[in-house]
Amino acid sequence: HPPPKAHPPPKAHPPPKAHPQPPTAQLSQPQGRQSACAAGDAGVELEGLVVRDGYKLLTENATACCNACSAHTAAPFGQSCNTWVWCGDKAACGWQHRQCWLKHSTARKPRPTGNQTGWTSGGAW
Repeated sequence: HPPPKAHPPPKAHPPPKAHPQPPTAQLSQPQGRQSACAAGDAGVELEGLVVRDGYKLLTENATACCNACSAHTAAPFGQSCNTWVWCGDKAACGWQHRQCWLKHSTARKPRPTGNQTGWTSGGAW
């Protein structure tokens, strides 16, 4: 009997093709807007054109108010938010406690409020 024939080594399989991944959504801030919210300036109430009143917008803290401002875009015939004010001092704010006012301003201009104010303000100019 002749010796058995040697079988050729098995062919290497090519690696599986990678399936293309969908692009990752990148959220970007409009130019000139805050990318992250800071604590703001306590004891300051900034002026500006009101784009959303605080009677109906109550937030737990200044950061949540800032986030609401960052998310507010200009409606048709409206203005975007670049300034926010939040009243966190229950004793100083009274019935306005937790109100978050969204505003549009061309400059950082504090309102004259006297010695006591419960407002905290911030924005991007």
